[in-house]
Amino acid sequence: MADGQRILSRLSASRALAHQIMTAAQSNQKNTVLALLRQTGVRSQLDASFDPDGIRIMLISPRSRIFLLLRWS
Repeated sequence: MADGQRILSRLSASRALAHQIMTAAQSNQKNTVLALLRQTGVRSQLDASFDPDGIRIMLISPRSRIFLLLRWS
């Protein structure tokens, strides 16, 4: 849960980071998106998928999975 909050806090605090992630996702650069998300300091394993409407971030720990669904704006 802390990693989800960490990502949301960093995206809220840094429009530049949010824009970089959105631009990379819209260019279908998944490795870049994952690298940028890791820069937020998450400790969980993560994966992401995206489409023209937004991004789906999955945080994976041994006992749970958390999904963050964010729309582009």
